[in-house]
Amino acid sequence: MKKICALLFLLPIMAFSAQWESFPLRENGTISVWTVAGPLPNGMAREHDQNCFGYFKDYLIEMGGESQALPKEMEMIEVENGDTVTWENAFSEKSGLLDFVDIFEVEKESPGVAYAFCQLISPIEQKVILKIRSNDGVRVWLNQELIHDHHVGRTIDSQEDRIAVLLKKGVNPLLAKVDQGGGAWGLVVKVSGENGRPAKEVSSSI
Repeated sequence: MKKICALLFLLPIMAFSAQWESFPLRENGTISVWTVAGPLPNGMAREHDQNCFGYFKDYLIEMGGESQALPKEMEMIEVENGDTVTWENAFSEKSGLLDFVDIFEVEKESPGVAYAFCQLISPIEQKVILKIRSNDGVRVWLNQELIHDHHVGRTIDSQEDRIAVLLKKGVNPLLAKVDQGGGAWGLVVKVSGENGRPAKEVSSSI
């Protein structure tokens, strides 16, 4: 039922896929809709070192690389073996959780990496804090710069990474990459002001 409701909600977006659609942040500061892609190959299960080759591999070379990519729904990533992975729009849960196991309908013990993309829209230049939880490791790019890289095996509730950043007035592309070593697999991003409350009038677009 959740997927059916989500699909009905996204029909206007699908009908106008050439346009960017904007959504306000939730009251808890989380991002409600992302464009995601996965699973992509990533080494052996339960490994969180250099053997997680997918975490360190840039799968978005054809889009200009991870730092430059501006993916949209229905675009594709080509993998070496001839397979393709398609970008799709996906809702996070009310808590902000993107549950990649559920979204991609994969087995929990299958290693992989996933991308999640949106654009943060700010009416003013402002300092914010990105509060990030991931299962497992996570890399984050904002405005074409790698701002966070934490390769670790963890649960979604075990640790929160906080990154102070400056949002420009206007469009701020945000890309996250999350690896999976086995078990649950997900991402939560909250956008907060320096006072700890949701950032002023920030929205996201896909």
